[in-house]
Amino acid sequence: MSSEQFQAFISYARSTSTPLATALQGAVERFAKPWYRLRATRIFRDDTSMSANTALWSTIEGGLRQSKWLVLLATPEAAASEYVTNELRWWLDHKSADTILLVQASGELWWDRAANRFDTARSTALPRVLVDAYREEPRWIDLRWFEDEGGLGTADPRFEERVADIAATVRGEDRDGLIGENVRQHRRARRLARSAIAGLTVLLLVAVMAGIVAVMQAGEATQQRDRAEEEARVATARQLAATAQSLVDTDIVKARLLADQAFRMEDDALTRAALLQSITSNPYLLDAVDFDGSATALAGSADGKHVIIGTSAGAVLQWDRAGRAMTALREDGGAVTGISVSDDGRTVAAAFGKDAWRTTRSIAVWRDGALVEGPSDAVGPVVVSPSGETVVHARTTTTSSGDAVPGVEVAVLRGVSGTANAEPLGEVDGYLRSVAFRDEENIVILISSDDLLTAQHRGIDDFSLHSEAGRGWIPLRYQVDALAGSGSAVAVPMPGGDVAVYSTLGSDMSQGARRGAAPDGTVTASAVSATGARVAVASSGAIYVSEPAPADAERPDFLTLTGSTIVTQLQYLGNGQLLSAGGGRVLLWDLDRHPLLSTMEATTSTLSNASGAPVVHVNNSGTQAIVTADELTEAVWHVLGVGMPQRVSGLFLDWLDDGSAFFVEPVTGDVVILSSDGSEIARNSLGEAGASVLRDEAQLRSGDVTGRYLAPDDTLLIGTMAGLVRLDLASGNTTATAIQTSSLSGSGAYAVGNDTFNGKPVIVSSVADDTTVAELPVPLDTTSRYHDELLVLREGVVTTVRTADGGRIVATLADNPAAPLVIDQGNDLVASFLAVGRMQLSSLSSGIVLGGLPLDVERTSPRLGYGFSDNGERLVISYENDPSARGGGLAVLDLSPSRWIEVVCATVGRGLTAAEWRETTGRAVPGDLTCGGAGTTPGASGRPDPSSPPEPASPPATAPGQSAPESAQSPSAPEAVGLPSNCIALFDDPAFSTMGSRGYELFEGPGPLGAPVAAQSTDVGIAALLAPLERIDCSWGRFEGAPEGFRTTLALLPAERVDEVVAVIEANGILCEEVDGRTRCELVDAAEEYLLARSHVLGDGVWIASVVVNDGDTAYSDKVADAVLGS
Repeated sequence: MSSEQFQAFISYARSTSTPLATALQGAVERFAKPWYRLRATRIFRDDTSMSANTALWSTIEGGLRQSKWLVLLATPEAAASEYVTNELRWWLDHKSADTILLVQASGELWWDRAANRFDTARSTALPRVLVDAYREEPRWIDLRWFEDEGGLGTADPRFEERVADIAATVRGEDRDGLIGENVRQHRRARRLARSAIAGLTVLLLVAVMAGIVAVMQAGEATQQRDRAEEEARVATARQLAATAQSLVDTDIVKARLLADQAFRMEDDALTRAALLQSITSNPYLLDAVDFDGSATALAGSADGKHVIIGTSAGAVLQWDRAGRAMTALREDGGAVTGISVSDDGRTVAAAFGKDAWRTTRSIAVWRDGALVEGPSDAVGPVVVSPSGETVVHARTTTTSSGDAVPGVEVAVLRGVSGTANAEPLGEVDGYLRSVAFRDEENIVILISSDDLLTAQHRGIDDFSLHSEAGRGWIPLRYQVDALAGSGSAVAVPMPGGDVAVYSTLGSDMSQGARRGAAPDGTVTASAVSATGARVAVASSGAIYVSEPAPADAERPDFLTLTGSTIVTQLQYLGNGQLLSAGGGRVLLWDLDRHPLLSTMEATTSTLSNASGAPVVHVNNSGTQAIVTADELTEAVWHVLGVGMPQRVSGLFLDWLDDGSAFFVEPVTGDVVILSSDGSEIARNSLGEAGASVLRDEAQLRSGDVTGRYLAPDDTLLIGTMAGLVRLDLASGNTTATAIQTSSLSGSGAYAVGNDTFNGKPVIVSSVADDTTVAELPVPLDTTSRYHDELLVLREGVVTTVRTADGGRIVATLADNPAAPLVIDQGNDLVASFLAVGRMQLSSLSSGIVLGGLPLDVERTSPRLGYGFSDNGERLVISYENDPSARGGGLAVLDLSPSRWIEVVCATVGRGLTAAEWRETTGRAVPGDLTCGGAGTTPGASGRPDPSSPPEPASPPATAPGQSAPESAQSPSAPEAVGLPSNCIALFDDPAFSTMGSRGYELFEGPGPLGAPVAAQSTDVGIAALLAPLERIDCSWGRFEGAPEGFRTTLALLPAERVDEVVAVIEANGILCEEVDGRTRCELVDAAEEYLLARSHVLGDGVWIASVVVNDGDTAYSDKVADAVLGS
């Protein structure tokens, strides 16, 4: 007998490749097998060829010795396996690499042709013992698709082709002859089987015929039932969607719950539209809660974590937002006429009367939920100090009949957390309307006499009068004036829709009064923010928010918040958020963040004003974006989430999967691969073929050239209207054709040439055949561009969307040719410009409008561009600088339905009730009505904040041999003094009082000061460290003309990372030193025409990074540090 009893030995990693090894062994052994034989080939595999024994390696070695071929299932696990390495080493020592057959099961195999060996860095599936084993490049078999999710496995036609390759090799037979023999044996086996079956079939016919009739009848009944249930399910989903859309303005909570249920039942354009519109109709809604009763008073802690509600029945309810808990401090009694709460939510005070509009008769004070004993003659109004230690209230004054009248005597309750002590303060002359704490020791008292308001600033130690502001007019028909929580401003609704906003800091409120705006109507509530920068009024169930302007200026615009049928209570919180209540519901609004729109990624003026509209190219993973413009020879590269763009020279062509990108140099004509920091990774010359396409007579610009990388072929296509060149990246060879190319399809199969400016038709060509497949006569100046495999022709006000070959019209869209339009074919989405401040998202196939999406109104201009990520879940928007706008920038919209559901469920805080389901559908109640399904309604812990933008994208993958930057690690929670709640809180300090007088404007988010950010963009390492940290960004400055002002980023910094940050700062040439227990770093670049100062202060768990440009306030960074860390 021959010593070689096996045709092949299969070497593999059992942890991952057992299914494939088993399938290959059986298939190769049976391939072209005569029907009378057990197998045609013997294959050694450990599980089937070895019995239990005590000599494992000896048995394996025997199998290796008796085998002609070794078949390696190459995977990363096999490359790391000791057993696989030992088997390969034995084979190389005793036989030859010429009889090792490579089967690529997973991972990568790369042959380095220059070195004539495998590339060790890229060949993740190859054991190192084989790197130099081959004299020339071997041919290997690719089976990486075998275990793909949803794949066919052994039923895939490709599997039999690969089995034939292996069987022919190990048997030493001709592959075609072996395939023919396999077919003959298969047919012979089928003939034998048919002969045997024929007899049995006759016997079964009678029984089967009888059964068929019954089965058909039952099957038809089942199909009809299934169709009916399916139709009912779809109809119910669409009913829920339609109802949700009808409720978005009057019952936003129910609208969102119905939209969630509709989408879960049927994911189509209609239910997606309902889900998206439930968010975009009221995008600033942060949270909601329902309760029994009707709200007559409302207050919230400074951070918005605790909300106190008073009802007409006398109940005082405390809502703990983090825990979703509603606690009754008092369940009934007289109607609640006023409520106040300390900054931390621990002290609550409420005033009570016969009804919400009558004089109060008593007050109650609670500390940590326990009732505090107070004076029996105390009445409202009532207010709690920021610390909760002090309560100021009025004292009872009665008429001769015993009825209480508005108090004019003010008193104080001190020591609330200990032994409370009540004492009078003094009297005021007039009707006491409201009181506010300016700080812990000072109050502002608002009184009225006839139709005039007076605001008195007094101390609570001796009730001394510090200042008084009078002459604030209040029309008698409007009694819903509001005093800011800080006492610095008063809002008074006026006839006709104006809202007067008076400052209490001067002596005459009528001087310098500002005005907000709302529609004319009956106002039911009003509120003004701490600084008077925003005012809100409620009317007919809607809330109107505006930023007051000088009285002689143009009437300001207002933002409309809907979602309720009635609003009776409004209050601004210390963090700038807005509370509203009406009936049995409280809503919390955050007007500074949109839940689907990220903060601005960058605010540099990224492109020349003469360059035309930007074009946005998003990489496959949605983590990076490159912005170009047709008239430029450079681009701006953004790593999303980092916020510091890089300017890159060259004409963008296409992305690679690893996050690098192809560019062509317009001068040399070379193709280069660049990384996100602009460094060169590789370079290829296009030679004479490139010269014929990249014309010499004029310098090429971005709009003249297009590119497409074909990853399977490792080929790059570069096209212009002069022709198309193909670059084989492996060999460096180039070939050129005369195909006119202004855009390439996603697969690179088709090219479109557009010379409509000269009256010529649009030409569509097949790249492979070098033939014209369509000539499309179109009007002059028609633009054409491929969006994946769709050809989009914008012909005036109409856009036609065609198949890639130009032959069939897929859709016709009404369009604004002056504004951008992008299509995501795979996700059936169209994004188009709708109006100033708005864009529209539609379904391409159905034309259904999914919803309007927000744009930055201040930045919206004709110079706007946007692009989808490959999965359609991110839309990256580029705002280019415009003389009438604040500056350029980049923002990201999250379009993933999972994010929509997250926002919906986070804001409503509950699931749909059975009663709400039955009322809407009339159908049986399903088992799961939780928001998001499967019990996913956020509970007491970890409730996501819908105002938070999506997590910033990760930086691109590092190059081989490099480690990931430490800044990409998730920071641990530091022991820090904490961040200010917002930029207003940061700069609410006398040290910054001159900012407004200099004409500076406050901006929150990565600020619009172009020059400082452009200068700081060179500090790439610093930007990368700041990106993942919890932080706020604030700017004070003049945003038009020459930049002037300040920009500050405050971030929480773990103590263990301080040394790392200091090292990076100093590596950027900024020297650091220890000063008063803090690390202070500063670099000043001063010239006659320009001043730029960069500074960093690190201490107490906070990192303060500041930029000062063209302003002489060199103490700015120290002021910020003192305001945050204490002087």
